[in-house]
Amino acid sequence: MINIAICDDEQVYRDEIESLIFECNAEFCAVDKFCCGKDLFESGKTYDLVFLDIELPDNLGVDIAKNLKAINKDIIIFFITNYTQYISEAFKSMPFQYLVKPIDSKLFKEEFNRALKLYFSLNESLHITWNKQEIVLKIKEIVYIEHYSRKIKIITVSGNVQYASGNMAYFEDKLSPYYFVRIHNGFLLNLRYLKQIIKYTAVIEGGELPISKKYIKNLKNKYSEKLTGIKI
Repeated sequence: MINIAICDDEQVYRDEIESLIFECNAEFCAVDKFCCGKDLFESGKTYDLVFLDIELPDNLGVDIAKNLKAINKDIIIFFITNYTQYISEAFKSMPFQYLVKPIDSKLFKEEFNRALKLYFSLNESLHITWNKQEIVLKIKEIVYIEHYSRKIKIITVSGNVQYASGNMAYFEDKLSPYYFVRIHNGFLLNLRYLKQIIKYTAVIEGGELPISKKYIKNLKNKYSEKLTGIKI
C-alpha cells in the first residue's frame, strides 16, 4: 500500500486531487487529506507521496517539505501552487513536480503515473550470486559497483561490501533504469548518491570516484536529466 497525503487549505483542491488519483486506477493507494501542515505532522504517519500546497495558513510548503524529507528521504513531493514567486526557493527541496492551479488533469495523470514508477523502482531489489549463494540487495541502497581484481564489488550506503558473479556490462544493463551510470571502465555509479562533479572526479557520500574522459559527457547529461525532470 502506498501512503499518500494531500495537504491544501482549499477543500476543492483536496477533493479534486483525491478524485484524480483514483481515476488513475490507484486502488493500492491510501489517501489522507489535511488542511494544514500541523495536522499533517500530528497524524504521526510516514507518507510515500505528498501533494503539498506551497502556501499554507500555518507554514510555507517548502519548510514542510524539508521536514518531510528528514523523516523519509525517498518521499515524492508534488508542490501545488499558483504562487510562482516561491518556485526558486522550492527547488532547494528537490520536489518531484509542480502542479499549477487550476490543475491540468492530463498533466496530473501523466506525472502521477511517473511518480508511481519511481516509487516502485525505489523499492525493487537486485538478486546476485556469490559462492553459489543467492543474495538480495535493495537497489536504492547500492552506492556504486566496481570491477575489482576480476570480481564485481558492490558498495552499499551502510558501507557494507558485497561481491558478486557477473560483469560490468550485465550490471550496467540491469541497473540503467534506476539511474545507474557508467563513469569509468571500472565503476558504475548510482546518481542518487552523486553530490558534485569536479573536473574528472565524482564526489559522492563518503568519498570520491574517478570519471574517465570517455564517460564524462554522458554522466553530465544523465545527472542533469535526473535533476530537471520537472515541468512547470
